[in-house]
Amino acid sequence: ATFLDLPFYMGRRHDILPPNRRIANRHVQFFQPLQEGTSISLQVEVDSMQIMTLHGWCTDNPQIKFSVIVDSNSSEKVQSDTVEPITRRIHARIVEPIQPPLDIEETVEAIEQQCDIWERSHDSQQKAYCMQRIRDLEKSIFCAANREAFVDRLMEIATDNGPCLFTNRALILLGRIALVSANIDLKTKICAFAMKISDLKKIADSPGDFLQQTFRYAVETIGKTGRGKAETHLLSMLDDPQTMPILNSVLHAIGKCCGTAAAIRKLKRFIQASLPGHRIAVNWALGKLGSRERECPLDITCLKEIINELYRRFSIEQHMDAKRNAIYALGEICDRRNQSISVVPEDQARRIIEVIQARVLRAPSSDVKDKLTKVAQIAIAMISGISLSKEEEEHLLSIRTELDLEKE
Repeated sequence: ATFLDLPFYMGRRHDILPPNRRIANRHVQFFQPLQEGTSISLQVEVDSMQIMTLHGWCTDNPQIKFSVIVDSNSSEKVQSDTVEPITRRIHARIVEPIQPPLDIEETVEAIEQQCDIWERSHDSQQKAYCMQRIRDLEKSIFCAANREAFVDRLMEIATDNGPCLFTNRALILLGRIALVSANIDLKTKICAFAMKISDLKKIADSPGDFLQQTFRYAVETIGKTGRGKAETHLLSMLDDPQTMPILNSVLHAIGKCCGTAAAIRKLKRFIQASLPGHRIAVNWALGKLGSRERECPLDITCLKEIINELYRRFSIEQHMDAKRNAIYALGEICDRRNQSISVVPEDQARRIIEVIQARVLRAPSSDVKDKLTKVAQIAIAMISGISLSKEEEEHLLSIRTELDLEKE
């Protein structure tokens, strides 16, 4: 066979019989034929917005792999949709094929050795070689069948070594493991550890690069766990001037972890931030927090002031990426497709649609139209209560998950 059809059903039964209903179908095309009886391994993730990511690979040949995404909030016209190769689906959480278990101490010692050489060397070529070797070793851990068994050892490294490259790489790897793990207890454990590392009291007594490196990596690791228990910890950073140099990382982590009206209120003042980077980050975070497709969406009354503030800022915003994320946020928060939850009034929806049309679709600048038309059309459809096409759903998912694959 050169393809695999994957039907997706919704319901409480453990089979495909009614009242379960089919909500989507994915057609996976393989580049080489598979023999009958070939074993396929699957890994399923469902996030807080009920977006399902299914990763699969041939058990005996992990290099043959695929990844598909299904939004369980909406039914599609059920038809076969060919899945592009995973390398072209930038919004998918890429899970590398599982490889045999690694010896924990031997692998960790190899990373420590390369980190030590990197820190002592003044030769740029040697440092580049060491860093590539470190990343290769990290990838081998990430692909290993026992990658989660490395968590305790990685925590020991970050605890015992203080701020250094070895600690920083351990934190990055902990975040990557947390991102793809289906073990909630493990995610919570990693989150709690990263919260200890990112204690605000440590900043003043640490080396100058501690905030920009070790502290920031810990914050980003918290974000990758997606745990709501970090909300108070992350929000406290918004009130501390020391964290302003890494505010973007803090805002992104808040967007991934938080979900309360208190978080929304804390973010409000950054909509008018003077630095474009801060506006880009806060708009994305507000879109994540205010989405009507969250498992427990906030009541729309909690978002009234945020909507007005986003509207005012978008009316004058000049930075392209800040505009794009403002459109995304307005689309998520003002989404009227699900009338069973609280949504913005129709007259307010019309006003927001008008400003998006005026600032993007009727903009005199072709550059604005080229870069923002797609996200503007998606937001307008959501605010109008119109179902999105498959292509539009995938583009929306790419914005929602784009920070999960940050380069480190």
